Parts: sequence; structure tokens; C-alpha cells
Amino acid sequence: MTASQQQSTDLDSDPIIVPTDGASVTQRHPLYYIELVLFKVDTTLYRVQKHGFLYSNPKFFDRFNVPSDNNSDASDSNPIELNGVTSQAFEGLMVVLYPMNGNVPTYEAWLGALELATQWDMPDIRTRAIDALTNLHQNGSSTNTEIINLAKKYGIKTWLKDEYVKLVQNHSTRLEDLVGLLDNETLMRIFATQSYLFQDLTPPTTEASIICNNCTGGHGFTHCDKCCYQKGRYSTSTRNCDNCRNNKAWVFCELYCPRQHKPQVGLQDRAKVEAEIDRVFTAEFSFMGGIATVGSDPH
Repeated sequence: MTASQQQSTDLDSDPIIVPTDGASVTQRHPLYYIELVLFKVDTTLYRVQKHGFLYSNPKFFDRFNVPSDNNSDASDSNPIELNGVTSQAFEGLMVVLYPMNGNVPTYEAWLGALELATQWDMPDIRTRAIDALTNLHQNGSSTNTEIINLAKKYGIKTWLKDEYVKLVQNHSTRLEDLVGLLDNETLMRIFATQSYLFQDLTPPTTEASIICNNCTGGHGFTHCDKCCYQKGRYSTSTRNCDNCRNNKAWVFCELYCPRQHKPQVGLQDRAKVEAEIDRVFTAEFSFMGGIATVGSDPH
């Protein structure tokens, strides 16, 4: 054949049309020769541009046995079947890879993109999804426990640590509200951390400045803690503090006791809470750092 041509069908190459008669070589432009790829997810076919996948992961198609006629415009036969992938997750990734008509990805779309970017080693898409979801979380779109479970699932240490800190610092956090939403070991560590920091009291000032009978009588702040701070948990007859018996209660102690920040001081110091969270969850954070797929942003 005087003008025969040989064309590569490998999706991961840049096919070059090589003439055999000595004519000039014709090649496909690396950017403006748009190749398509056909996927099947559940019962739906998707024919999309190939470059988005290769840009996100140059070795993306190595994991699939790509049929030779997969990128043919004329046929819907021989798609790459994505078993175990939901249409919702795949469409979320498509919205991020190929935005159309100025559509802004929804929360669910970013979640789908995060799931598949983590599964398919697409660090840039993963980082974009994490950043977008972080902003949405700050707007109150998810609860503490939902974010914690997502962080565990996708290996996002920043989310996990931040939500642990919030739970520990929230003095109204109750065990009964979290049972069934978080695993038992996490619950145990959260409340152990809170209990430890709750007892982190500031040291007393000079005895000359003490105006509380409990302190001057040698009972000290520990005795006040058992009474005043837990006001309402005891009947009036069991209160051991003169301030409480005179109905001045905790407000009076707060004004005149030298330890004015009370037991919550450890919980109010975010740096101290973060340090304790790092200590208590060292193993979990270390393991997470080993499995997380990250881009330039160390999430």
C-alpha cells in the first residue's frame, strides 16, 4: 500500500500516524485532539473526555483493560465498567472534572469527587474537594460526628483533629448524645481528654487575697469545686460552702475566689486541648498519615 497508515489505539499514548511512503509525519496535537472514553456505571453510559483523568492521574487507565474500540464515537459497545462505583459519586467527579454551564458543585458532588479521587489516586482533585468541603462545613452543613466519620473514612487528619477539639471544648457535650454516632473507643478518648483538661486548674494566688471561707478554712478550691461548680446537683442541705448556703452560689465564688477561670480553663486553651488531642490520638493520627492520599496540601 503506497499510502497506508498505522494508528495506535492505546488510550495512554499519543498516537502518531506514520506514513510508509516517505510523506511528512502527521501527529495528534497533545491538547487539541480531544479523545473520548466510555464508562458504564450501574446501568448508565458516560462518554467523556479522556484528558481530565490523565491530568489527574497519568496512570489512571493502567488499572483497566481498555477495549480497543472504547473511544469510538460511533459505538456504545465495550465501555469500561466501573463496578462498585455509584452513579452519584461518578457524576460528582464529572462535575468537578468537566464543569458545564457554570454549574457549582454541590456538597454531594464534592463528596463524590472526594471518594473517587481518594480511591483513584487523584491528589489535585482530592485537595480541591477537601478545601471545598471544609468551607461548606464551616457554614454548618454537617454535624461534628458526620465530619469525624468522613475524616476517618477518607483519611483527613485536619478535619478529625478540629472536630475532636470542638467536642472536647464544648462543655455541654454529653455521652448519650453521641452513642451510636461514634465508635466506642473514640467516645472513651474524647471524654477522657475532656475530664483530664476539666481538672486542669490554675494555681491559687496568695492566701491574703482569698475571701472564701472554704479556702481560708483549709478546704481549698477542691472543696468548692465539689459544691459550687456542681450547683444544682446537690440539695441545699448538702452544700458545704457558706456562699452556697447563703444563695450567693457560684457567681459569688467566681468573683472572689482567686482561681477565677475555674475548671474550664484547660478546655478554653485551644493550644492545650490540641496538644492533649495529639497525645491521646497519636496512634490514629499516625496511621491516618500513612494511608491518606494528599496533594501539595498536607491534609
